Amino acid sequence: MPLFTQKLDLTTAAKNAGTELADVTHIKGAFKVYDTFQALLSESVSRISDDQIVFVSSNSNLYQATVHQPDYVNTYSPSASWAEFNAFAGDIKGVSAGSGLDGGGSTGTVSLNLDTGSTHFTQAVQNLVTAGVFHQTGSYYATTNNLVVTGSMTLDYNGSASTLQINSASNNIFEINQEGVMVLGQQTGTPTPVSGGIYFGSDGNFYFGV
Repeated sequence: MPLFTQKLDLTTAAKNAGTELADVTHIKGAFKVYDTFQALLSESVSRISDDQIVFVSSNSNLYQATVHQPDYVNTYSPSASWAEFNAFAGDIKGVSAGSGLDGGGSTGTVSLNLDTGSTHFTQAVQNLVTAGVFHQTGSYYATTNNLVVTGSMTLDYNGSASTLQINSASNNIFEINQEGVMVLGQQTGTPTPVSGGIYFGSDGNFYFGV
Protein backbone atom coordinates (compact mmCIF):
# COMPACT_ATOMS: atom_id res chain seq x y z
CA MET A 1 0.00 0.00 0.00
CA PRO A 2 1.41 3.45 -0.88
CA LEU A 3 2.48 5.87 1.82
CA PHE A 4 0.91 9.34 2.19
CA THR A 5 4.00 10.95 0.67
CA GLN A 6 3.85 8.75 -2.41
CA LYS A 7 1.96 9.41 -5.65
CA LEU A 8 -0.93 7.21 -6.67
CA ASP A 9 -0.92 6.34 -10.35
CA LEU A 10 -2.61 3.86 -12.64
CA THR A 11 -0.72 1.23 -14.55
CA THR A 12 -0.41 1.67 -18.30
CA ALA A 13 -2.90 -1.13 -18.88
CA ALA A 14 -5.42 0.51 -16.55
CA LYS A 15 -5.01 3.86 -18.28
CA ASN A 16 -5.50 2.27 -21.70
CA ALA A 17 -8.63 0.53 -20.42
CA GLY A 18 -10.10 3.83 -19.22
CA THR A 19 -10.05 2.81 -15.56
CA GLU A 20 -10.81 5.66 -13.11
CA LEU A 21 -8.24 6.38 -10.43
CA ALA A 22 -11.00 7.40 -8.01
CA ASP A 23 -14.72 8.11 -7.90
CA VAL A 24 -15.28 11.82 -7.19
CA THR A 25 -18.40 10.84 -5.27
CA HIS A 26 -16.25 9.61 -2.44
CA ILE A 27 -13.65 12.41 -2.47
CA LYS A 28 -14.08 14.95 0.29
CA GLY A 29 -14.06 18.58 -0.84
CA ALA A 30 -14.26 17.79 -4.57
CA PHE A 31 -16.48 19.75 -6.95
CA LYS A 32 -19.55 17.55 -7.38
CA VAL A 33 -22.85 17.67 -9.21
CA TYR A 34 -26.10 16.71 -7.45
CA ASP A 35 -29.41 16.07 -9.16
CA THR A 36 -31.50 17.89 -6.54
CA PHE A 37 -30.97 20.11 -3.53
CA GLN A 38 -32.47 17.38 -1.35
CA ALA A 39 -29.78 14.99 -2.58
CA LEU A 40 -27.19 17.59 -1.54
CA LEU A 41 -28.72 17.83 1.95
CA SER A 42 -28.52 14.05 2.22
CA GLU A 43 -24.76 14.04 1.62
CA SER A 44 -22.69 12.72 4.52
CA VAL A 45 -20.86 15.51 6.30
CA SER A 46 -17.77 13.31 6.28
CA ARG A 47 -17.51 13.99 2.51
CA ILE A 48 -17.96 17.76 2.83
CA SER A 49 -15.19 20.31 3.33
CA ASP A 50 -15.64 23.86 4.58
CA ASP A 51 -16.11 26.28 1.62
CA GLN A 52 -16.61 23.38 -0.79
CA ILE A 53 -18.56 24.37 -3.92
CA VAL A 54 -21.05 22.07 -5.65
CA PHE A 55 -23.62 22.33 -8.43
CA VAL A 56 -27.29 21.32 -8.28
CA SER A 57 -28.73 20.40 -11.67
CA SER A 58 -32.43 20.80 -10.87
CA ASN A 59 -32.16 24.54 -10.25
CA SER A 60 -28.82 25.25 -12.02
CA ASN A 61 -27.34 26.85 -8.91
CA LEU A 62 -23.96 26.69 -7.24
CA TYR A 63 -23.79 26.18 -3.47
CA GLN A 64 -20.97 26.68 -0.96
CA ALA A 65 -20.65 24.65 2.22
CA THR A 66 -20.08 25.83 5.75
CA VAL A 67 -19.00 23.03 8.05
CA HIS A 68 -19.96 23.53 11.72
CA GLN A 69 -17.77 21.77 14.24
CA PRO A 70 -19.34 20.45 17.44
CA ASP A 71 -19.01 22.50 20.62
CA TYR A 72 -19.61 19.43 22.77
CA VAL A 73 -22.16 21.36 24.78
CA ASN A 74 -25.09 21.52 22.41
CA THR A 75 -23.70 19.48 19.54
CA TYR A 76 -21.48 16.43 19.49
CA SER A 77 -20.90 15.87 15.77
CA PRO A 78 -20.09 18.13 12.82
CA SER A 79 -22.83 19.40 10.50
CA ALA A 80 -22.96 21.34 7.25
CA SER A 81 -25.14 24.08 5.82
CA TRP A 82 -25.35 25.32 2.24
CA ALA A 83 -25.75 28.81 0.76
CA GLU A 84 -26.02 29.89 -2.86
CA PHE A 85 -22.62 30.76 -4.29
CA ASN A 86 -22.75 33.98 -6.32
CA ALA A 87 -19.09 34.98 -6.50
CA PHE A 88 -19.06 34.38 -10.26
CA ALA A 89 -22.23 36.41 -10.86
CA GLY A 90 -22.10 40.06 -11.88
CA ASP A 91 -23.96 42.92 -10.25
CA ILE A 92 -25.53 44.34 -13.42
CA LYS A 93 -29.18 45.13 -12.78
CA GLY A 94 -30.09 46.17 -16.31
CA VAL A 95 -28.92 47.50 -19.65
CA SER A 96 -30.17 50.89 -20.78
CA ALA A 97 -30.07 52.18 -24.34
CA GLY A 98 -28.09 55.38 -24.65
CA SER A 99 -28.30 58.10 -27.26
CA GLY A 100 -28.67 56.68 -30.76
CA LEU A 101 -29.59 53.21 -29.46
CA ASP A 102 -32.76 51.32 -28.62
CA GLY A 103 -33.43 48.12 -26.74
CA GLY A 104 -32.02 47.10 -23.38
CA GLY A 105 -33.92 45.81 -20.38
CA SER A 106 -33.61 44.63 -16.78
CA THR A 107 -34.53 40.95 -17.13
CA GLY A 108 -33.85 38.06 -19.46
CA THR A 109 -31.65 38.29 -22.53
CA VAL A 110 -31.33 41.89 -23.67
CA SER A 111 -29.83 43.48 -26.75
CA LEU A 112 -29.01 46.94 -28.05
CA ASN A 113 -29.67 48.13 -31.59
CA LEU A 114 -28.96 51.26 -33.59
CA ASP A 115 -31.89 53.67 -33.57
CA THR A 116 -31.75 54.73 -37.22
CA GLY A 117 -34.43 57.34 -36.65
CA SER A 118 -32.60 59.14 -33.85
CA THR A 119 -30.96 62.53 -34.24
CA HIS A 120 -27.60 61.00 -33.26
CA PHE A 121 -27.77 58.46 -36.08
CA THR A 122 -28.93 60.87 -38.79
CA GLN A 123 -26.35 63.46 -37.70
CA ALA A 124 -23.60 60.82 -37.83
CA VAL A 125 -24.63 59.86 -41.37
CA GLN A 126 -24.68 63.52 -42.37
CA ASN A 127 -21.19 64.00 -40.94
CA LEU A 128 -19.95 61.09 -43.03
CA VAL A 129 -21.49 62.60 -46.14
CA THR A 130 -19.86 65.98 -45.55
CA ALA A 131 -16.55 64.70 -44.15
CA GLY A 132 -14.67 64.63 -47.47
CA VAL A 133 -13.26 67.39 -49.68
CA PHE A 134 -16.24 67.24 -52.05
CA HIS A 135 -19.81 67.67 -50.85
CA GLN A 136 -22.94 66.67 -52.70
CA THR A 137 -24.92 69.62 -54.07
CA GLY A 138 -27.97 68.30 -55.87
CA SER A 139 -26.75 65.87 -58.52
CA TYR A 140 -23.17 67.25 -58.36
CA TYR A 141 -20.29 67.02 -55.94
CA ALA A 142 -18.57 70.36 -55.37
CA THR A 143 -15.96 71.97 -53.15
CA THR A 144 -14.86 75.46 -52.20
CA ASN A 145 -11.48 74.15 -51.00
CA ASN A 146 -8.23 74.95 -52.78
CA LEU A 147 -7.00 71.76 -54.46
CA VAL A 148 -3.29 71.00 -54.83
CA VAL A 149 -2.06 67.97 -56.77
CA THR A 150 1.51 67.05 -55.85
CA GLY A 151 1.66 63.94 -58.03
CA SER A 152 0.20 62.98 -61.37
CA MET A 153 -3.52 63.33 -62.00
CA THR A 154 -5.59 61.42 -64.54
CA LEU A 155 -9.17 62.22 -65.46
CA ASP A 156 -10.95 59.12 -66.74
CA TYR A 157 -13.55 60.43 -69.16
CA ASN A 158 -14.62 57.11 -70.65
CA GLY A 159 -18.32 56.68 -71.25
CA SER A 160 -19.24 60.29 -70.50
CA ALA A 161 -21.41 62.23 -72.93
CA SER A 162 -20.54 65.58 -71.34
CA THR A 163 -17.56 67.80 -72.05
CA LEU A 164 -14.86 68.77 -69.58
CA GLN A 165 -15.53 72.44 -68.85
CA ILE A 166 -14.03 75.33 -66.94
CA ASN A 167 -16.61 77.99 -66.13
CA SER A 168 -16.35 81.39 -64.52
CA ALA A 169 -19.47 83.20 -63.35
CA SER A 170 -21.59 80.80 -65.45
CA ASN A 171 -19.54 81.65 -68.55
CA ASN A 172 -17.86 78.82 -70.41
CA ILE A 173 -14.15 79.67 -70.56
CA PHE A 174 -12.60 76.43 -71.73
CA GLU A 175 -13.66 72.90 -72.57
CA ILE A 176 -12.45 69.63 -74.08
CA ASN A 177 -15.08 67.70 -76.00
CA GLN A 178 -15.56 63.94 -76.27
CA GLU A 179 -13.14 63.76 -79.21
CA GLY A 180 -10.32 65.45 -77.30
CA VAL A 181 -10.67 68.80 -79.10
CA MET A 182 -9.81 71.85 -77.01
CA VAL A 183 -12.43 74.59 -77.33
CA LEU A 184 -11.99 78.16 -76.09
CA GLY A 185 -15.12 79.94 -74.95
CA GLN A 186 -16.09 82.95 -77.05
CA GLN A 187 -15.34 86.25 -75.31
CA THR A 188 -17.97 89.00 -75.56
CA GLY A 189 -15.42 91.67 -74.66
CA THR A 190 -11.70 92.23 -74.91
CA PRO A 191 -9.87 90.72 -71.93
CA THR A 192 -6.78 92.24 -70.35
CA PRO A 193 -3.77 91.57 -72.61
CA VAL A 194 -1.44 88.87 -71.29
CA SER A 195 1.87 87.97 -72.94
CA GLY A 196 1.54 84.44 -74.34
CA GLY A 197 -2.25 84.51 -73.90
CA ILE A 198 -4.88 83.51 -76.43
CA TYR A 199 -8.61 84.13 -76.61
CA PHE A 200 -11.45 83.62 -79.04
CA GLY A 201 -13.33 86.80 -79.77
CA SER A 202 -17.00 87.38 -80.53
CA ASP A 203 -16.03 88.19 -84.12
CA GLY A 204 -14.82 84.61 -84.65
CA ASN A 205 -11.11 85.49 -84.58
CA PHE A 206 -8.29 84.29 -82.33
CA TYR A 207 -6.18 86.89 -80.59
CA PHE A 208 -2.68 86.32 -79.17
CA GLY A 209 -0.90 88.33 -76.49
CA VAL A 210 2.68 89.33 -77.32
